[in-house]
Amino acid sequence: MHPPSTEATYPMNYSVPHFGMDRDIQGSLEDVNAAEKIVGHSWTWKKKSRPGAGIFYPGAERGLDADMVTSLANMGAVEKKMGGWDLVQLGQE
Repeated sequence: MHPPSTEATYPMNYSVPHFGMDRDIQGSLEDVNAAEKIVGHSWTWKKKSRPGAGIFYPGAERGLDADMVTSLANMGAVEKKMGGWDLVQLGQE
């Protein structure tokens, strides 16, 4: 097993060019503005208090599927044999 590294050995915090807003996003925003003018109504964005609240996933009431149950069982067996997995943070932002 490799010893955990506490330092990144690759370049970090380098500058990344900013080429402006993506053309597809810009086009979509222009389309929204045009549509609002056509219908004479502005879309009022409402922020949800909890992202994902009230989302119903069909089949969730049946619990995990067989593949997930098997994966969790396999992970548990390996962790029992090898120990738990602790993710080492490298001080990245």
